[in-house]
Amino acid sequence: MRHRLGRHEDAISDFSAALQRARTIGAKRAEIEILLDEGVVLDMSRDWPRAAVVTEEAAALTAAEPELETPATKARLLMARARCLLRADKLADAREIFRQAVAVSEPLGEEAYEAYTTSLSHGGYVSASLGKFDEAEAAMSRSLDVFEAHGDMIGLSGALINRCTLSLLTDNIDRVLADYERALQITREFGMSLLESLCVRDLGEVNLILGQPAQAEPYIRRAREMYVQTFGETSARVINCDVQLARLKWYAGDEAAARTIHSAVTAQQAAAEAAGLTDALLIGSERLAMDQVGVALGAGSAAEFDALVARGHALQLQPQDIVEIMEWKGMAAVRAGRREEGTRQLEEALEQASKTARLTLDRIRRQLATARASEGSAPASMEG
Repeated sequence: MRHRLGRHEDAISDFSAALQRARTIGAKRAEIEILLDEGVVLDMSRDWPRAAVVTEEAAALTAAEPELETPATKARLLMARARCLLRADKLADAREIFRQAVAVSEPLGEEAYEAYTTSLSHGGYVSASLGKFDEAEAAMSRSLDVFEAHGDMIGLSGALINRCTLSLLTDNIDRVLADYERALQITREFGMSLLESLCVRDLGEVNLILGQPAQAEPYIRRAREMYVQTFGETSARVINCDVQLARLKWYAGDEAAARTIHSAVTAQQAAAEAAGLTDALLIGSERLAMDQVGVALGAGSAAEFDALVARGHALQLQPQDIVEIMEWKGMAAVRAGRREEGTRQLEEALEQASKTARLTLDRIRRQLATARASEGSAPASMEG
């Protein structure tokens, strides 16, 4: 109950106390269930390393005593492992395990409700990210139907947010906005601050994708404020908002502001790593976004941006993220006075966007028009 009220640290404290009691009396089955429940809260709190640890602890208990692994427990373990793979940016592996979790949990009905619905919703997100759009649509639709039938507002709002990724990748901006509007209404009505924060942050990202930094900034700053209230200043969720703001500022041409934010995040990450604060550290794709800002601030070379693109492919970033790096490669060249090179690179980004990220087309066309119009004018570094 405390977890559902947003009191995550209190919830973790409760689980720790319950786990200690279960271990004292040798209640292994209860221990497994408590560990898996704790993993849900740790995942929602974004402490993904600890979520992976408790998942593997639960798996080790069932491996040692196979009779403890009921079908429902097996479904929960599969779902938890797939979720950990998702958080580690191992999308192909996560997709396969989510599919297994759905197959195991679906016949069990209410007994495996959480494993079934979470695997459908998260699995749909993974399938969309991997470009398997029909598979993603089917999983998302099924999860929404089940959440609606159960009146599960937490699950429903989360699934709506997950479906926005599919809608973005299939150029369905109307459904993106409709799903976020409904999810926001649900989260506010039921007091789900964490999911509301996620909606607000994502709306900032949508506006960045559309090339509207002025519209994106209020959303990102509001999300940051909410995350600070929930998790504190050093939480990785807060830092990720800072990285968003640095991207926004660089894109809008305010390199001084972008540099200030980037320097602060760099110092914070070094301190968090030295102190072993795993919940304050950015993950692979987020770290890449931070490095992207750093390369751009250094008027990065084509080779440096190409290395970022290669990292993005290795991390299985979504197409719009790859296109953004390609676009920044051209923008950085233009700002450094290499207009012919930058124009050519922006044309390459536009071509790639036409194939994989059509929602970014207008944004890149505007940058390309600016680059072409600047030919023969003062150096780009003196422009707004």
